[in-house]
Amino acid sequence: MSINGIDVYKKSKDAVVIVQSVYNFNSEFNNISSGFFVSKDGYIVTCAHSVKNYDVFLGNGFLSPDQILVTAFNVNGKGKSKVFNANLIGVDGALDVAVIKINVTNQTFLDFGVSRDVEPGSIVYTIGFTLLRDVSSFTAGTMRDNNWSTDLYPFETLFVSNSSFPGNSGGPVLNSKGQIIGMVSFTLDQNEFFNDVADNAAGCVSQFMMERVVKEMIETKVKKVKSFIGIKKSKLNISKTHIYENE
Repeated sequence: MSINGIDVYKKSKDAVVIVQSVYNFNSEFNNISSGFFVSKDGYIVTCAHSVKNYDVFLGNGFLSPDQILVTAFNVNGKGKSKVFNANLIGVDGALDVAVIKINVTNQTFLDFGVSRDVEPGSIVYTIGFTLLRDVSSFTAGTMRDNNWSTDLYPFETLFVSNSSFPGNSGGPVLNSKGQIIGMVSFTLDQNEFFNDVADNAAGCVSQFMMERVVKEMIETKVKKVKSFIGIKKSKLNISKTHIYENE
């Protein structure tokens, strides 16, 4: 059953968190992003680039943060916010998906929907945090493409018209039932690389690609990187890395 945008916001706001990656050797690498609970006991989905910093000038590899800090809201339904140290559970750099965990027992969480059921033109919602603000940014927009891919990026990707800001990466894309149909991964510059997609769209990992990977990470508690190949997509406003497989 569909619900209105106000109810989608009320349903999702306590399931969304601020994710901070802290690098003690150089604060310029510190990163602020969003994430969302997928279980009441503290499993959180966010972007891989939020918790593993890739830089071509530092050996073409991933840097692990010294700390991953999560700010959660209405913790265990008791109305208070709290900052937690998070554990990294698993990372898939090819999809730009990571799972982290904090110690909670009864947290509001989001269920997965079906991204392929949301047709272009349908209303979709995004929610996340902008840099260090502790007030979430909630936007309504439309699905522009629910099954985009190319030979260079062969992963089923969603494009939505919702405005996206620094810090929104890792926030969920929600359908009219308040279910997860994707996760914000990147925004587009006006360039020819995505000339088949309208300007200012947000690129999102689809539920179809993400849900199975997330559940496998949670079940297996994967932590190690097996291999990766670095590719810097200069025409996106972030650097993404492929392929980074879990062991």
